[in-house]
Amino acid sequence: MRIAEINDEIDFHDGVMAKILYPSKNYVAKKNDTNNASVSMEIKYGDETFLLTGDLPSTEEGKLITNGLDKNITVYKAGHHGSKYSSGEVLLKYITPEYAVISAGEKK
Repeated sequence: MRIAEINDEIDFHDGVMAKILYPSKNYVAKKNDTNNASVSMEIKYGDETFLLTGDLPSTEEGKLITNGLDKNITVYKAGHHGSKYSSGEVLLKYITPEYAVISAGEKK
């Protein structure tokens, strides 16, 4: 087992590359706030680039840009199921994705 860190690249040897953008290797989440420890990565496949941010709150999204996030994102999986706490204005203006996907369940 290996703990990934910022700028690590994972080559899946089939044309798919993943780059870790967050968190740092030594990040320690606070007991009640594990969203800040969400692994965020870029995945490239051919000419397409996907951004996955997990439940990372918008207050941490600027670090993705600082850590080398590609501006040319094709598909963005909205953070934290599309909640108001993620997918902030700074990030969305930076990446301007062609598509956005939101994963959410039906509220009962």
